[in-house]
Formats: sequence, structure tokens, C-alpha cells
Amino acid sequence: MIKKIRNITFPVSDLKKAVDFYENVLGLK
Repeated sequence: MIKKIRNITFPVSDLKKAVDFYENVLGLK
């Protein structure tokens, strides 16, 4: 899963959305 994420390039405008999404999914907050 980590390898797949690292291979994906996010537009800067979507980066925070992606971070928030993965924080919610992984329970990092």
C-alpha cells in the first residue's frame, strides 16, 4: 500500500485532502 501511495503524484491543491483522508483512515489524528 505504501509503495502505491509513493508512486502516486498528487496535485498540490489535493495534497492536504489526501493527507486528511489518510489520517482519518489510519487514525493518525
